[in-house]
Amino acid sequence: MNKEQIGNSLKYIGIAAQERIFRIDKNGFQKLKSYSNTSEASKNNLDFDVINFYSSSKVRTIITFNKWIHDIVKSNITYWRDNYDWLNPLLMQEYITDEAYAYFGKSKDYKNRVAFQYQMIYKNYLPLLKTFRAKSRQLLKSINAEYEFEETG
Repeated sequence: MNKEQIGNSLKYIGIAAQERIFRIDKNGFQKLKSYSNTSEASKNNLDFDVINFYSSSKVRTIITFNKWIHDIVKSNITYWRDNYDWLNPLLMQEYITDEAYAYFGKSKDYKNRVAFQYQMIYKNYLPLLKTFRAKSRQLLKSINAEYEFEETG
């Protein structure tokens, strides 16, 4: 790859150097779970569906992926910080050194890091989030229908 091609592909550094993880707010779930354990509400199928949804292995897997993404991105940045002088000017968007161009264009290490993270994030994590989103929308429709709320986004 030449410098122009590498410069155009630097957007992919975000795969290895940024984290945009999905956070699941479980406060309402915890309250519902507590409520269901102490009342007649546990007989309600919708309560069961909500509790089952947030207790599912998919939620635990998303939380595990979130931690993994955070840890691997931190590991990459720490590795680059400790081993390469080009990281600071690159992150500060000041300039790209010839050493950085060489690393991004020819380094097997960089290509392996990006390929591995791409596979894990886009082929595993993202499909999991899409399934979670579809199921959460289905659950929201059930909640709206049960309590006659208007549909939201």
